[in-house]
Formats: sequence, structure tokens, C-alpha cells
Amino acid sequence: MKRLATLVLVLAAAQVASASSWFPNRSTDSLTYLNVRYGGESTATVDSTSGSWQHWTQFAGLGAMWVWTSSTSEQVWIWTSGQSVLFADLSASSGTSWALAGLPMYTRSRISSRGAVVRTPAGTFKNCVVVDLDTTAVDAGVGGIAFAPGVGVVQWYSQSIAGPVRTVFERGTINGLAYPRPAVAGLKVYSWTDQYTYWIDGFNQPGGATKLTASITVTNSTAAAVTFSFRNGQRYDIDVVNDAGAVVARWSNGRPFTRNLGSVTLNPGQSVTYSGTVSLVNDAGQYLPAGTYKVQVYLTAGNRVGSSFNVQLNVAQ
Repeated sequence: MKRLATLVLVLAAAQVASASSWFPNRSTDSLTYLNVRYGGESTATVDSTSGSWQHWTQFAGLGAMWVWTSSTSEQVWIWTSGQSVLFADLSASSGTSWALAGLPMYTRSRISSRGAVVRTPAGTFKNCVVVDLDTTAVDAGVGGIAFAPGVGVVQWYSQSIAGPVRTVFERGTINGLAYPRPAVAGLKVYSWTDQYTYWIDGFNQPGGATKLTASITVTNSTAAAVTFSFRNGQRYDIDVVNDAGAVVARWSNGRPFTRNLGSVTLNPGQSVTYSGTVSLVNDAGQYLPAGTYKVQVYLTAGNRVGSSFNVQLNVAQ
């Protein structure tokens, strides 16, 4: 470790050592992430620094790692296999890529999206940059990382034999600020999906339809109890809407619900979370065409509460 710290200092001396606009973390800060598929949590902290280098106990699912950033540059460097490697330049245009020499399992990083909006339990983060990773593993490894200005890593996707796994920023303290940020009076609504982009294999039949999993959390941040009244056993719904404004897939279609009226009461500070999975096919069982779709997630109470966001559907040929 002492030798590594010395090498880091030599490289950092050639750079401007100052607080990072992308990774402002101090040793007293921590970020807790939630595995959306399996429910487990992991916490990332900076346990050592050297100039503008920070040693993360967990960096975007890649494990413990030294990371370099600076407020005068949007480049992200990592230390791996005894050398510094440019992981990504967050100011670069979409499609720009870099070879990841010395990083086990990974061959290249690539900017896949700019200006992305990422919704997590810790909050909604705008102007994010998404970096995809090419891996030599068939069913393992991180596939994409979302960086938010002033926060750092807010989510990443990894591969597993069961399918993509989304890990999101859940709570933490960054530069003295607690996340989620305190809400204004009213209801706080968070909604998210398990992926940014969904792929359909154009050679397969819809029997193994691609599916979208969406979730919503509603928190009562008022000083009084709030009651949601429902007309039947259904509590929420998920709509997939095309660019013409038509609902082309809906979670509740074909699902039976009891006819009994019901209600959910949230006392101050209480939350309720619902999740559902929608097959990306129309009523005729055909795949939805490639394009951008709006996903609307909402409670089906008379005082309808929810939010919406866009996802991309692509067809692989």
C-alpha cells in the first residue's frame, strides 16, 4: 500500500489537486446502494486520499479502487495493475470510448448517454453521464454506470445469470448534505425502472417477451396523516405510452382484483412502495416497435399520485 501511495502522489503532482465536482466525497461521507433485484445493500466510503486521488471501498460495483478526479477536469482515472488508466472523460461526446488496459474482465469504456435523468430512492439526478463497459465475461460484470454532477455514482447495471441487476443510490451523506434531500411539504414520490434501455431479439417469438419492472415509493412528508382510497383491490398501475400518447402496454391488463373498496393511510414520515413487471408486447402479443416510450407509474386512488419518465426500446437483429 505504501508503494501505491507514492506512485499516486507522483501522478497527482502533474495534475491540479482540488476538490472534485463529480466526486466531492470526504472521508466522513458515505453512499449506500440498493440492489433492486435482490434487495441487498452495500456502502461506499472514501477511506484514504492522496492529492486528488481517493480510495473507494466500493466503486460502482468494480470493488475497492483508487479513483482520480479534479474540479478542473471531467476525466476519471483509476489505478489498476500498477498503472493509471483513463476510465472516462465525462465531458466527451456520446460514443467516445477508451481502452481499459489492466482492468480484469473489462476491455473498453464508452459514453452511451449524456443529459440522462436518473431516478433513485435517494432522489432524482439530472444531467447524468452514462458510461457503458465492455466485458469479457458472459454473465457477469458491470455493464453501465451513471454519474451525477456533485454526487458521483448514482447507479450501475451488472449482469447475472438471472438477467440484468440494477443497483441504485439509496441514501447517504455527501459533502455534509444528507440524501434523500429534505422534502418540501407534501408527498414525496420516487419511481424508477430496472433498466434504462430494453432489447428485443428480433429473431425470437414473443413467448419469451422482454419485460420492464417499475417501482414507486410514496412518502408522506406532511405533518398530518394522508389516506388513499381505492375502488377495488388494485393499488397501483404501470402504463407504457408511445410517442403518439397511446397506452400500448399496461401492468393491470388481464389481472384480477377483488371488488372490495380499500384504503391506505400514511402517517407523517411513513412510506409505501409497489413494484410490478410489464411485458413489452401489445394486446395481440406482438413486440412493441423500437422507440422511446414514457413509463407512467401511479397509485390508482382517487387522489392519483405518480410520476413518469422515458425508456428506450431497441430491437437486435
